[in-house]
Amino acid sequence: MKQLGVTELVSLSAVGSLEESVSPGAFVIVDQFVDKTYLRKKTFFEEGLVAHVSLADSNV
Repeated sequence: MKQLGVTELVSLSAVGSLEESVSPGAFVIVDQFVDKTYLRKKTFFEEGLVAHVSLADSNV
């Protein structure tokens, strides 16, 4: 990135990808990350329930 002239970088990480075409170690650019958890209750679920709520745009 430095060789390309990048002076600032936002970095996100995850344990894997749901896309089979994205192999471990691949460089990707995030296009649908929006933190909707700021200044609100941290969950939609009650105690004892573990669930995932996708923040992805389902129309893409």
